[in-house]
Amino acid sequence: MPVKRVSAKAPVQAPRTPFFTQPLILLILVVAMAAAALYLLLTQPNKAAPQRQAVPVAKTEDMQQEVESIVAKVSRHLLVNPNEAPYVATITNIDLVRQNNPVFYKDAEQGDKVLIWSDKAVVYSPTKDKLVAVMTSIPPDLSQQPTSTPSEPEKQANIEIRNGSRVAGAASRLRATLRESGMTVISIGDAGAVYEETLIIDLTGGAVANAISALTEAIPEAQATSVLPDTERATTADILILIGRDVSL
Repeated sequence: MPVKRVSAKAPVQAPRTPFFTQPLILLILVVAMAAAALYLLLTQPNKAAPQRQAVPVAKTEDMQQEVESIVAKVSRHLLVNPNEAPYVATITNIDLVRQNNPVFYKDAEQGDKVLIWSDKAVVYSPTKDKLVAVMTSIPPDLSQQPTSTPSEPEKQANIEIRNGSRVAGAASRLRATLRESGMTVISIGDAGAVYEETLIIDLTGGAVANAISALTEAIPEAQATSVLPDTERATTADILILIGRDVSL
């Protein structure tokens, strides 16, 4: 009987992955990881970046040294009270300040320094190292000094109040106080700078001396002067009061 041969089947092999597809998969993974890292870098806040300040901070020490240097130079030309720190300002708009006080600023120039003490005010030229203007402030007890009888009664002074203390409501409270005393306050607002000392500024050249005297009695801490700081805008008022931090209202 013939024997039927059965041929053994060859084992079926799984198809091989082509050689070139393996590097392609690695490349895709690398690109995906790089994209994810870039996304996180762009979307995460930069903690190391410095925060921008909303308000610039002045270098107080440098400013104080500059003021002391100016006062020392002025002291070579004029006798000043060493125990009193003056208000110091730089003229940045000569036309504006000269418009408000043409006599005092007649020989002043752009960049000159204005120094105000309780008894005097000066304009100092750093480039020329000389005083170009000196004015004595109105003394607080002016009403007690003998004066000649004026031919006409003094005009009613118009007063503007500006708050340089940054204490909310200070200008409104001072206005109420002055109006109770019969004074005319035409407007109130904010000052162009923060002031340590309160200033009562006569913008008439001495035509409202009685009103100035009354104001210095009502505000004993205030200093009377005729010099308008260059940080302040012009006004139509006869008297400008700049409230400083030294007054409690």
